[in-house]
Amino acid sequence: MMFASNLFSFKLLVKTFFAPWHRYKWGYPKGFDVKEFFNTFISNTVSRVLGAIMRTVLIVIGAVFQVFVAIVGLVVLVGWLLIPFAIIAGFIFVIFY
Repeated sequence: MMFASNLFSFKLLVKTFFAPWHRYKWGYPKGFDVKEFFNTFISNTVSRVLGAIMRTVLIVIGAVFQVFVAIVGLVVLVGWLLIPFAIIAGFIFVIFY
């Protein structure tokens, strides 16, 4: 279970949810140029929205993977606990049939 949590690092994804994707961010112009200001503002906003979308997808995939790991782990545990009974049943089957 810890493997799946660390693989997708849920804490980091939630902590940096609205951070720009791959740290793509543009600096604002030094002077007051309205066109450049809005261009930079929109570019930074798109980068943050893209980061939020990608982190949402990664969180969902990680949650599905976590459930998959839990189910497979439970199946393996039950199988491991049933091995001695399967061996005994096999011996009984061979001896009497």
